Amino acid sequence: MEGHFRTFQLAIPQHRVHLNFKTVPGGSVKVQVMDRKYQPLPGRSFDDCDWLVGDHLDQMVSWKGKTDLGHEGEGPISLGFRVRCGELYSVEFKDPE
Repeated sequence: MEGHFRTFQLAIPQHRVHLNFKTVPGGSVKVQVMDRKYQPLPGRSFDDCDWLVGDHLDQMVSWKGKTDLGHEGEGPISLGFRVRCGELYSVEFKDPE
């Protein structure tokens, strides 16, 4: 079973997104970052998202190894989520430590 949703437009000054999620074997979570027209930002689509599998309390999302949201802090963004055979508990935005 796969579900998908997206957030409202958000003004996010932070540059990283962390998830609390759990998937069963064969399940996954994918995230894409979208502009104000709900188009994926370059390099931040579902296809670019690195595998998010297992049981994690604080897993940083990455796209082909890049962990920043790719939005440069300009304008609102929206996040799209695809969850297959899993549960997403929380989303948190953070700056690099």
